[in-house]
Amino acid sequence: MNAVICVDQCNGMMFNSRRQSRDLKQREDLCRLLEGKDLYLSPYSSDLFAGLSGPRITVSPRYLEICTEDGWCYIEDGDINRYFKQVEKLIIYQWNRRYPADVFFTESLDTFRMKEQKEFPGSSHDRITRLMLERI
Repeated sequence: MNAVICVDQCNGMMFNSRRQSRDLKQREDLCRLLEGKDLYLSPYSSDLFAGLSGPRITVSPRYLEICTEDGWCYIEDGDINRYFKQVEKLIIYQWNRRYPADVFFTESLDTFRMKEQKEFPGSSHDRITRLMLERI
């Protein structure tokens, strides 16, 4: 399993059961990266990818359970911490802001190595940092 998450500067992911932010340029970047690959989403995240092309999208409330070994999960409202030991590759998009948060990404990245880091302007953020990591 591979995973994609979006976090703020303090690794916050959600606040009051809602995503912190939604940036079109971030999603377009991800769709380019995952062109032709399988992307698994929760119903909560499905509206973000309406009208975008690139990956083969599967929407299911059980998306974390049904994700294939080489598939990608876009995790917003799922429990990444519960499934983190299964993650082989990880893409982290980091907003250049700090938002209110009550759900955080808390896993250690000690068993991952940085494959690539890139910054780009978003549609609603001056700067988005994309980190691509793989398990050692």
